[in-house]
Amino acid sequence: MKEYNKIREVYTSKEWVEKVNATKGICPNCNKYIGVINLTLDHIHPISKAEKGRIYTIKDVQPLCMKCNSTKKDKLQIPSETALILHK
Repeated sequence: MKEYNKIREVYTSKEWVEKVNATKGICPNCNKYIGVINLTLDHIHPISKAEKGRIYTIKDVQPLCMKCNSTKKDKLQIPSETALILHK
């Protein structure tokens, strides 16, 4: 568990590795193959906008390529599964 000034992360390294490996090295945002080693951790709800004490679980982070992660910056990105539910 990692703790920052405002947030807590309560997922394991094993959970993160499993999530990254599930992508098979394809960035879920741009769908480009970059290899699992090149995927970076993105907080779906940006840390900079998190309320004090926010708890991040494995469902709150996603592996993205560096380009997508840096383009996203501090924008909130709704996971595709959630977007599909909201669109119905």
